[in-house]
Amino acid sequence: MRIERSNWSHAVRGAVVCGLVLFAYPARGQQPVGRVPAGTETSTDNLPDAPVAQSDSSRSGARHLSLGERFHLYAHTLVEPQSIIAPALGAAIDQGLDSPKEWGQGASGFGTRLGSNYGREVIARTIRFGVAASDHEDPRFVPSNRSGFGPRVKWAVARTFFTSTDSGAPIPAFSRFAGAYGAAFISNAWYPKSQDDAPNAVERGSVSLATSAGWNVLREFWPDLRNKLHHRE
Repeated sequence: MRIERSNWSHAVRGAVVCGLVLFAYPARGQQPVGRVPAGTETSTDNLPDAPVAQSDSSRSGARHLSLGERFHLYAHTLVEPQSIIAPALGAAIDQGLDSPKEWGQGASGFGTRLGSNYGREVIARTIRFGVAASDHEDPRFVPSNRSGFGPRVKWAVARTFFTSTDSGAPIPAFSRFAGAYGAAFISNAWYPKSQDDAPNAVERGSVSLATSAGWNVLREFWPDLRNKLHHRE
């Protein structure tokens, strides 16, 4: 029964992410926004001039990231909206579903869930930083500059699982996989017995990747939504 509660928790999280994506989708007929100017993104994953693995000749070339620049990106991701909102949202959903049941309810239960989720987030980003620095992955998200809902969604989802190196060569996003599943297995150290096994860890890692894909889609469409809101003012 406890595993069923966990599955329901993950299903609800996925539904919430899909809702955010649909909310960010611009109205029919609105022209897609291209690359956002420097300094306007809410996340350092969206810094301009990042190399990207695609054949569009209009995209920028690769640029080497120094270790200092990588560390700056890493430090900023620990306090960016995604790193705060996602753990809090997950804790609220788990609180409502009483999962894990051993952590109880009330402020104490919510605090434990929030601390657990944020701890996993920090561990995942730390692992990702180390792996990306080793194989020269570019950790930043780059808007697609494509037209149409489908192509833009495909681009955003693909950027979850593939990235590019400093030289512009496309490679699997090894750092993201290592971070998601590494943090999930490390978190077994503090999860209760009902959820501290390998299957639950794999499930947590997979949900983390799916959530990252949802956030990437939201990043892709966020400039459209922001412009749409500004035009209403």
